[in-house]
Amino acid sequence: MLALYSHSEVRTPRAVSFWGELVGPEAKMDVRELEEYDEAIQRVLSALPLEVRLAGIPPEQRVAGVPPEQRLAGLAPEQRLAGLAPEQALLALPDDMLRRLPEDFLATLSDATRSAIRRRLGQ
Repeated sequence: MLALYSHSEVRTPRAVSFWGELVGPEAKMDVRELEEYDEAIQRVLSALPLEVRLAGIPPEQRVAGVPPEQRLAGLAPEQRLAGLAPEQALLALPDDMLRRLPEDFLATLSDATRSAIRRRLGQ
């Protein structure tokens, strides 16, 4: 329990449980006003396993604020495009490759995809 108020990491489930009881509704004061409250909470949270900290948080909130290039870092190209329809995957091509697509191929694509390609290429 003393680790909650020291500069040590909180590691025991008992300390985490105690802190939860302390800040519960039965507390007579707003513990957020206590000195170093934020630091103590951070130590408690860092002691919890990642799965517990992330439980109940939807994926879109987990990655909120993370730039797309960081979200995709380490993924193989086929993993980056997993779940996309073929025409959506086509739109992932760089502009210089889209310019090289033959007109007869573009004619086979949906109107929406052709429009998106033309918009990107400024046509």
